[in-house]
Amino acid sequence: MKGKKQQRKPDYLFPFLGFAVSNMVQYQEQIVQGHSPDWRIKEGLLCAIGHLHDQIMNHEELIVQMEPMLIHHVLPELSSAQPFLRSRACWLYGEFGNFRFQDENALKQAIDGIYKNLFVPELPVRLTAATSLAKLLENKIA
Repeated sequence: MKGKKQQRKPDYLFPFLGFAVSNMVQYQEQIVQGHSPDWRIKEGLLCAIGHLHDQIMNHEELIVQMEPMLIHHVLPELSSAQPFLRSRACWLYGEFGNFRFQDENALKQAIDGIYKNLFVPELPVRLTAATSLAKLLENKIA
């Protein structure tokens, strides 16, 4: 009985990820329109997605959606003016360090962005960048 329970899809995962992506799209639209959206919402969403890494990696239909999400919603935040958002973007790439990236160019851009965060004034960002970079460099593609 326990094995069946582990194989069942979590009831929360798919709706939550849909909610998260929808909110990140709204965040991006607000930036394009010249507004300054609340960065804390996006930081919280990225944190939640990172903590759901293990569950996400158990579902092929989610795995194929992760790379575009990382490219469009996380990669730009590696150069964000907001240090907390930069730190969270570095951390999230570290959480997905063992991910099989299809777009090697995007992976190189992420590694470059994380590397640049090693030299920013904010110590917590530098620390997160260092630990995430170590995880990413273990990736066979990197």
